[in-house]
Amino acid sequence: MKHTPNNVVALTMKARRRASPSHKGPLGLQTSYNFVDKIEAIDLLRTWKEEAHMSLAELSRRSGGVCAITLKRWFEGKTRRPQLPTLNAVGRAFGKELQWVDIKK
Repeated sequence: MKHTPNNVVALTMKARRRASPSHKGPLGLQTSYNFVDKIEAIDLLRTWKEEAHMSLAELSRRSGGVCAITLKRWFEGKTRRPQLPTLNAVGRAFGKELQWVDIKK
């Protein structure tokens, strides 16, 4: 997770390709991924929630209706691959948004 100016959060997800040839798309490219590590954005969202002393119900309301059970599963580590629009909705509750950024190698 990289912090960038103007309340924008850059999300990085570590993934590896599955080795199974049965997951190849029509162009012979790998189409599925296994996420190796937990998503750092969830840890960041949890930190912001705790710093704001916000309940799951309040965060759900402020994020435009993201289910409190979904948030609970994220924060307990039960959800490994949250949807980007949902992450963005919750981030917006804290005045943040996701953005694609170039990765320096």
